[in-house]
Amino acid sequence: MVSVLAGHTINIENFKHVIELQDRIEIKHGISDHTVNSLSGCAALCLGNGNCWSLFYNHVTLMCRLNKNPFLDVSETSSQSGFQHYSRVFCENTSPQILHTSKTLTLINGIPALSFTCNVNTIEVSGDGDMKCDLGTLQWTFATIICLDLSAYSAMGYTELCGTESVLKFVGNKVTFDVGKSSCMGDGAQLARPVTSIRWNCLANFAFSRSTGTHVWMDINDRNIEGTLMFSDNTLVPLPHYWLPGEPYPSSKDASDCVGIWPNKKLWDDLPCGNVAYYICEIVLS
Repeated sequence: MVSVLAGHTINIENFKHVIELQDRIEIKHGISDHTVNSLSGCAALCLGNGNCWSLFYNHVTLMCRLNKNPFLDVSETSSQSGFQHYSRVFCENTSPQILHTSKTLTLINGIPALSFTCNVNTIEVSGDGDMKCDLGTLQWTFATIICLDLSAYSAMGYTELCGTESVLKFVGNKVTFDVGKSSCMGDGAQLARPVTSIRWNCLANFAFSRSTGTHVWMDINDRNIEGTLMFSDNTLVPLPHYWLPGEPYPSSKDASDCVGIWPNKKLWDDLPCGNVAYYICEIVLS
């Protein structure tokens, strides 16, 4: 026997009244329609169907609709007076809403699990997108996924993604090292920095894809101490270095204080900072 309790909960198999779907009916997940004299009878039909995880019931028309999805969005329903939605609820707390993600509910041996994935034009910065319901405590396990929305960077022209670490923009205007550096700073960015071998491979391939016959500035110079390569924040450029054969120039040729990519070879070239070249701006994500 089913009875309606305070708090909109039906005391059988943890069915719960989904208040926001009152006076609406589902349009996408129906299994079958029945005429049933009571809500308890409708619930019994659902419990007897292995694919049924929620129901809509109209106390006036006595129509009972069984559904294969336990949690419905309002967009999956249409307005129709008198219907109420009851869902088999496994956890007392609501499953979380995580920014820039979509979630998929699956049922494994009757135990619900959620999988969060980053939306289009976002990147997973960190975390674990899988969670399940702990039936012992009726609580969802904690999801830790963090997705970063890239639309603002795309609007600024940053099109290349270096793993989960940075976004890149290639600028095909020939300028001096300092002009390129200043232009990137105007975006809140920096000239690209090969801080790891993985980042360097990303920069080299990106430069090669955009320019095969023109140098491309990156953020390396030895202006402070000849022969000591540094980024503009005065941190040392880590080894290994990827010089063209015969580079860098000897210290006696001190006019060549800035470093560009020679895209054809995907290697570094020692250049006067007053030379003009294309450049790559980089915004670090994490």
